[in-house]
Amino acid sequence: MSDLNRVARRDLVTAISLVLLGSAAGAQNAQPEAAEAGSLEEVVVTAQKREESLSDVPIAITAISADKLQDAGIVSLEGMKNYAPSFLMQPTPQGNAISIRGIFSGTNAGFEQSVGTYVDGLYRGRGQQARTPFLDLERIEVLRGSQSILFGKNSVAGALNITSARPTGSFEGSVSALYEPEYDEQLYTGVLSGPLGTDRLRGRVAARYREYGGNIENLTKLVDESEQEESQVRAWLEFDLTDNVELALKAEHSKFDSTGRPYEVVDDRAALPSATRPVTATYAQTLRALGADASVLNNFPDGKRSADAAEFSDNEMNEYGFFVDWQLGEHTLTAITGYSEYEFGESTDADITGAPVLVQSVDEEFEQVSQELRLTSPTGGRIEYLAGVYWEKTELDSLTKIPFYSNTLLIPILTAQVGATAASQLSDTDGPRTFSQESESYAGFVHVTWNITDALRSNVGLRYTKEDKTASRAVRYTDLNGAPLDSTTVIAGLPPSFYTLGIDTRAEVVAFLNRSLLQKVAHNISDERSEDHVLPSVGLQYDITDDVMTYATWTKGAKGGGYDSISNAPPGQGGSFEFEPEKAENYEIGAKMTFAGQLEVNLAAYYTEFDDLQVSVFNGVSYNVSNAGAAEIKGVELDSRWRATSNLLFSAAVAWTDFEFTEFSGAPCPIEPSTATAPAGVTCDNAGKPNQYVADWTASASADYRIPMGSRFELRTVLDAYYTGDYFASPNLDPKQTQEAYTKLNGRISFGRADSAWDIALVGKNLTDERIMPYGADLPLANSLTRGGFAAMRYIEPGRSVAVQANFRF
Repeated sequence: MSDLNRVARRDLVTAISLVLLGSAAGAQNAQPEAAEAGSLEEVVVTAQKREESLSDVPIAITAISADKLQDAGIVSLEGMKNYAPSFLMQPTPQGNAISIRGIFSGTNAGFEQSVGTYVDGLYRGRGQQARTPFLDLERIEVLRGSQSILFGKNSVAGALNITSARPTGSFEGSVSALYEPEYDEQLYTGVLSGPLGTDRLRGRVAARYREYGGNIENLTKLVDESEQEESQVRAWLEFDLTDNVELALKAEHSKFDSTGRPYEVVDDRAALPSATRPVTATYAQTLRALGADASVLNNFPDGKRSADAAEFSDNEMNEYGFFVDWQLGEHTLTAITGYSEYEFGESTDADITGAPVLVQSVDEEFEQVSQELRLTSPTGGRIEYLAGVYWEKTELDSLTKIPFYSNTLLIPILTAQVGATAASQLSDTDGPRTFSQESESYAGFVHVTWNITDALRSNVGLRYTKEDKTASRAVRYTDLNGAPLDSTTVIAGLPPSFYTLGIDTRAEVVAFLNRSLLQKVAHNISDERSEDHVLPSVGLQYDITDDVMTYATWTKGAKGGGYDSISNAPPGQGGSFEFEPEKAENYEIGAKMTFAGQLEVNLAAYYTEFDDLQVSVFNGVSYNVSNAGAAEIKGVELDSRWRATSNLLFSAAVAWTDFEFTEFSGAPCPIEPSTATAPAGVTCDNAGKPNQYVADWTASASADYRIPMGSRFELRTVLDAYYTGDYFASPNLDPKQTQEAYTKLNGRISFGRADSAWDIALVGKNLTDERIMPYGADLPLANSLTRGGFAAMRYIEPGRSVAVQANFRF
């Protein structure tokens, strides 16, 4: 990718200058209610499974408090990228990419995530679970770099350590409401917490409801998309069984649904003319000529899209946790039992146009049960340690369908190529793909700190994991009711070439056309695998002074192998099934410095090698998984806070990331308009290139300024600036689909009680109305159906919005 260009540098300087002028403010870490004048508050984290000051932990961490999440209107992981450089969560039509330092898992149900997500110590390893909206959180910790020892083998890129608010010893509660008129967003939250009849029993219940009207206009249906509706409820119970034993139970239910998709076609080019084809048409023109709605001709970025099929995503998730903390003298024995499940159903207009071409539906169900036992030593001794065991069992089932309805325009397109008789056999057929997987894993881990002197410490960790998986995948051809197709009656009137190939029944014709269109081959395969990993970590910490801590670490990480859930064909016939583990080795040095209690600067430099990267390669029609990649990543990250006065806090973070594939053969190539008569089907070698979504530079800057209004009230102004350099938006690293560098400004201004009993605020997002299109992809079938053309779509983020927010606490 290019270096910071002049315009990008100007945008970054402008954004930071606005912050430094103090014209508005916002802090990405916790704001104290009673901080000493001119001093920073301490930020407490649990990144090493015990409460510690962030400045004492030898890990690169960004901690975002509950207050910041609410003040900034951050409702899910997607919104966190503006406040944690090196972190990104990007929705795509096939799933969600969660990235730290440029590493993320592809969109495949068979993948565990490279960034492990843990909520109250319970693991959420599926990308679908990461879509759960935020509710009543205490803080989010973004842990950068491999977190293999304490957070598990799959956290090769980093981990999200999310802590929800627990019951309180005294009665308290809050209600909040937000309304945003531009996109018709409404958000309501309520919390009650306190003792239940006795000091030994405490409870907390939180509920949330949100509606969102959509930020893109669908010209085919004349509605705004994507509409969203979310509801959540969580209940906690804590009971002091004895003075030394605390029991806690958590139950959470989430339902989050959406209608439509925030994607639009932004580029559409015809094939190049040739001697045999002097006149060519774009994909949209081809579809329009076949009778598609005129909305397909809107193929440029303007916040408008075309899609005719029913598009929705219905998601329901339940999670339960049982927690035991038992004080054994100065030691603590912790037991965490977890159960989680989800199911979702989705339907997508797979051709991303307002023409009746392809519709894809996905139904998925998942169950997980886990148990962790952990023994934690006291602190302050020569040796401190944490040791534990972990067990987990999961079941996953998915069903994917791409039916060919009788009105699909593929039939007239195919009629011109193979004749009406052959093309008509595709009408009202389906090719369902099923995938099932069961896994069971066991792990033991230990983390030891040796306080060699008062200033020098060594940290040594080791995790052993064993995992067994079984999986099966099947593709078959049926009618729309699931019945097998006729495989005995010979069809008259097929092209002579069909009979020569032995294709003469409906089942054989449909199989041939599916193979030609979608590279789909009927199959039924299953397998089982077992693997184990020994993952070490070694580190040193040295306190140069009481306010300056330095550290160096070396860690090995691994992400488990598994099975490809979405390939359309078996190995050897253009598809894939089994893939091997992904391995990482991370070297990191850093320093955490505090100056006069007012300025905090955290610095980290790292170098990471990844081998056998699990990559999901889009071949223009479908995805196949392989261990085709290796990469080297190096970078420098800096984050800081400055308490300028008791009422003014600045914070800033900058990340430089140098990502380079050292191996990546078989990568998808960018498609260029050509005179081809078939899909490009050519692979590229991406060695020496960066990954999708990786910008050389990202940065954020914030300031929080409180103005006392008498003794009881205060005015508070907030400005948050986020900058990213340009990066490739599409998985095939197509220069035509680049997200240009931009600076995004969010802000908040509020008036309320100085004791935070209530406040009313205006919350602004994307105040300069930047057009942000962070994800892109080629349109399925556009190249083949135009015989050499090109079309692409992009994900569109919302433009400028201003919401009214009210918060009451009691």
